[in-house]
Amino acid sequence: LIGRIVAEKQVIAKDIEIRFTCDDENAPVYCELPASELKATLSNLIDNSLQAIDGKGQITVRLECDEHSVFLEVIDSGRGIPKDMLQHAFEKGFSYDKEGGTGLGLFYAKKLVEEYQGNIEIRSREGSGTTVVLDFPRQPTPNWHISSLNLAGIENVVVCDDVPGIRKAWDLRLKALLSPPRIMFYGACEAIPAGLKSALYLMD
Repeated sequence: LIGRIVAEKQVIAKDIEIRFTCDDENAPVYCELPASELKATLSNLIDNSLQAIDGKGQITVRLECDEHSVFLEVIDSGRGIPKDMLQHAFEKGFSYDKEGGTGLGLFYAKKLVEEYQGNIEIRSREGSGTTVVLDFPRQPTPNWHISSLNLAGIENVVVCDDVPGIRKAWDLRLKALLSPPRIMFYGACEAIPAGLKSALYLMD
């Protein structure tokens, strides 16, 4: 989810590099959060960073976790916020040095993290950029999650998911294998041929 948002923002970022880093991109990390609200919150935080950078710059979105928590950080090389104004950053209507700003982004980010028993912190120095840290409780990995696939002897793989980006991700991952299987993609279960046999099914 985070990777897709960063990729979308990079398209409009022009001279600003947006990077996404994480502890281990293959490790499962779960939180009890509505994806739509997380997407809106992260999108807004990245927009704030884009507007705080004059000319070239860099934004890093970093995902880290420990045994109990998941930390999502948005770090930019922008203008920063004066120390005397930081205490007002989460107040409804607060906006600093941003043309047309509504002052609702950080306010709603705080509401989201508090609703799901998390915390939010903002660190900034004028002229040295800003870091926003969202901290959420980590949920146990569900028992249906598998960490690896054994494709030995598998000739056919069927991927069924209604999200094109997920199908593309599987396509890239499977075709990177030394001996990739035959891969078939479907957007709905109803589209899978009834007579298809002897295949590994990866289904949403």
